[in-house]
Amino acid sequence: MRLGITLVFSLGMGIAVMGCAPNVLSGNRDDVKQLNLGLELQKKGDLEGAIAEYRTAIRLNPNDAVAHYNLGIALRQTGDLKGAIAEYRTAIRLNSNNANAHVNLGFALAAKGDLDEAIAEYRTALLLNPNDAVAHYNLGIALARKGHFDEAIVEYRAAIRLNPMDANAHHNLGNALERQGDHEGAIAEYRTALRLNPNDAVAHYNLGTALEHTGDHDGAITEYRTALRLNPNDAVAHHNLGVALGGKGDFDGAITEYRIVLRLNPDDAVAHYNLGTALLAKGDLDKAMEEFRAALGLNPNLVIIHYHLGRFLMDQGSLLKAQKELEEFIKLAQDQPPLRDEIEDAKRRLDKLSVFEE
Repeated sequence: MRLGITLVFSLGMGIAVMGCAPNVLSGNRDDVKQLNLGLELQKKGDLEGAIAEYRTAIRLNPNDAVAHYNLGIALRQTGDLKGAIAEYRTAIRLNSNNANAHVNLGFALAAKGDLDEAIAEYRTALLLNPNDAVAHYNLGIALARKGHFDEAIVEYRAAIRLNPMDANAHHNLGNALERQGDHEGAIAEYRTALRLNPNDAVAHYNLGTALEHTGDHDGAITEYRTALRLNPNDAVAHHNLGVALGGKGDFDGAITEYRIVLRLNPDDAVAHYNLGTALLAKGDLDKAMEEFRAALGLNPNLVIIHYHLGRFLMDQGSLLKAQKELEEFIKLAQDQPPLRDEIEDAKRRLDKLSVFEE
């Protein structure tokens, strides 16, 4: 039986991309001059100056859809989602066929957490421009955030068909495939993403988790180490590296990684638990108990601790203490279906202990 809880969630989901850049207009009207001046300031990073110029252009011509659209982009870049959404909606009211405005409105709505409306805007954009890779990609992200991974996969594949060199699209397609249990498919996409962007620490981490799911623990360890070389303070990567090392019997290596996790995040209950299991595997009951107590203090639902203690104490011949731990585990774990196998094993062990008592 493998010790330790692996943190299996994929990272990097939801790296959305803004739609097309602000528009330029030609002409000599004053509002056009103000609009293009705003664009020049925006390119230089002077967002406040750009916003002022766009507002002047709108005052001169309130029905200028491009000025509202550009103002929306500038406001979004300053973090003013509410203002950006209002401007995008105005731009769309003035020109409903502006696919880019729909994409950027979707982007702002998704950033605000309104995924249903964001999805609707991305779909409208794609009706207007079916070959918009950004719209397909962002729609995939929104669908994935809603848990609709099958649909997200379709959109990521469409984005990749239109832009095969998009590392983020390959990465997020890998995440969606992994969530669907297609580990081999996920591994292929992560490798493609890393071929395009070798220094993506999150992609290395996610590739590591996918490899671990296929039983390739050596490959997983290599990827976790690469992720940590790129981002040494990634507590989750240290954690999973510890689990992978423990799975290969390298408990000293696992202990080192768990201690790093706890230095980065002292209140990580699962890290305390996994450190306890590694210490237990080395026979250090006293230190393991310290970690188990810390884990239970932070998360009383980690009842699996009682099971491991019961097994260890039984193997050590401390039968009464083992019986107490196993009984406590069964009592607390009844409402946790994922622990069904451990519950059955604990019951079998208690049956053996009852024979000893007789």
